[in-house]
Amino acid sequence: MRVSLDDYGQTRTSSGNTIKISLGPIEVWFSYATAVAFRVPGLPTVVHENAWSNTTGKHLNWIDGETSKTAKNRVNREKFEELWEIHVAKYFKEPEPPKEKEKIEIVAPVFEGIFTNLTGLFNGKPKDGI
Repeated sequence: MRVSLDDYGQTRTSSGNTIKISLGPIEVWFSYATAVAFRVPGLPTVVHENAWSNTTGKHLNWIDGETSKTAKNRVNREKFEELWEIHVAKYFKEPEPPKEKEKIEIVAPVFEGIFTNLTGLFNGKPKDGI
């Protein structure tokens, strides 16, 4: 899988405020610490409308080459978050915690071994482990 971290800023020096992260086929552009655009297979680049400052507006222009046409294609926060959840977040979801029954099945043998060893210890016959 291709993984890269790039500065998409169009200045002579890197500021660290214009970062693009590529993880395989997913690309996410940040302005400072905020995700402002992303691209996934089968979808054109999704760019957030400028809801911040002139500087972030400049960053957005660097991403989509802002023209009157591309500016019209930018999406508001609600739409951006909706598309993010559908197309990006699914790749980064935390795994579901085990269900109670699964926890018991995993932990029970460990406790069984501890109790067996403790019982043996008190009876003068410790088993392996403790």
